Amino acid sequence: MERSHYQIIWLLASGRRSQEVSQITGYRVSWIYELVRGYNRIGTESLGDKRHEHPGGKTLLNDSLPSSKKPVISCPAN
Repeated sequence: MERSHYQIIWLLASGRRSQEVSQITGYRVSWIYELVRGYNRIGTESLGDKRHEHPGGKTLLNDSLPSSKKPVISCPAN
């Protein structure tokens, strides 16, 4: 993913239009604009996959549920 972000910036810097970059890379024009905004604000630190930096939401189940209320996952018999 990071490589694609750098490719987008490189294509734009080499004079390609956003619509053309979208067709080449498969990214939407709105996402290309978002990448450019981040790149202009922060630089190369804004490029790449940042999903691993976000831990996600709280779990829906916790240990305080009585065992009779916890869901049971079972596989169908073959």
